[in-house]
Amino acid sequence: MSPDHPFPRAALTDCSDALCIFCAGFGGKNAEMVIRDAGITGLGIDYDAALVDAMRDDYPGWSFLVQDAYKAIRSLSRHRFDLVVADPQMNQRDRLLVLYPTLRRMARHHLVIGVSDHQIPEVKRLGASLSRRTNDSWWAWW
Repeated sequence: MSPDHPFPRAALTDCSDALCIFCAGFGGKNAEMVIRDAGITGLGIDYDAALVDAMRDDYPGWSFLVQDAYKAIRSLSRHRFDLVVADPQMNQRDRLLVLYPTLRRMARHHLVIGVSDHQIPEVKRLGASLSRRTNDSWWAWW
């Protein structure tokens, strides 16, 4: 993965396992590849079985769960992961940000969420660091 990839690599510090929610979009190129290349094993969650199946060979040692992300968050809410990454489609970002307290509890070390421009004041209020992804998209991380 290119060193100029926008994923916040500082969020990988002290991490050996990760929960990656909405993992299968773009074959994991937005976050999961960076996490894998750092030697971190993951549990990937996505509702699209075909996209998840296409990722399996590229992510040795990873497990995948084909399930609605929100149901998975509820069922895994008592589990802890060194790193939790949630990169929803833009139309899901407000719904996901409401779950910040749960996601933050699930993350032992770092939480990384894909956010949109209009969410910047809220994630700053929550103490997030930010890194630009695209013209209208950011990574917020704690």
